[in-house]
Amino acid sequence: MRPDSRGRCVLWNEANEAMFGVKADVAVGKRFDEFMVPQAAERVNALDRKLLESPMVQETVEVVDIEGRGQRIFQFIRAPIFGADGVVDYIMSSASDITAERARTDELRLASKVFETTADGIMLSDSDDRVIMINAAFSKLTGFGAAEVLGRTVSESPFRAIDPLAYAARMEQLLRDGVVTGEVSRMAKDGMTLSLWLTATCVRDADGRIVNY
Repeated sequence: MRPDSRGRCVLWNEANEAMFGVKADVAVGKRFDEFMVPQAAERVNALDRKLLESPMVQETVEVVDIEGRGQRIFQFIRAPIFGADGVVDYIMSSASDITAERARTDELRLASKVFETTADGIMLSDSDDRVIMINAAFSKLTGFGAAEVLGRTVSESPFRAIDPLAYAARMEQLLRDGVVTGEVSRMAKDGMTLSLWLTATCVRDADGRIVNY
């Protein structure tokens, strides 16, 4: 940000080379509009102007077109470096490629939305078959709220099987095949017997261990 070299890159590390596809010998000594796409360069210049007007740490998320990689999402943390006279001499920018992380977040948000809005009652349990999550449809169908089932194994919960022998047979098939379906009877909170079509599945990790039902 010095008057004689304002906007010129003085340091460009290997991580920048990997993320932006620009070598250090191309970037160092150049302004951003000399080696980045115009849209990205103008955005950097706008951020520079804003930081100089109010010298404090900036945090921003930007979408940048990278040649050969398409649109990538970056999180930037930018900070002023002051000279002895109190004037901003440099702006340090730290960039993180969060494209994959943002995609995972979007997928989780969508999965959560589907989980909550589906008409089917869903119960999620851990590797010990201890209930860790139910959806709104489950409570509407059975009358049992989260406080009544969470933290209990399915066999100890108020939604436990009416026929223990049939339940044991289903669990045996579930552990063997990874999935089981069939008609079951369960007791609703109001005492009514529910006839339900049940689908149970195992979720396994990369080593084949069951982590959820």
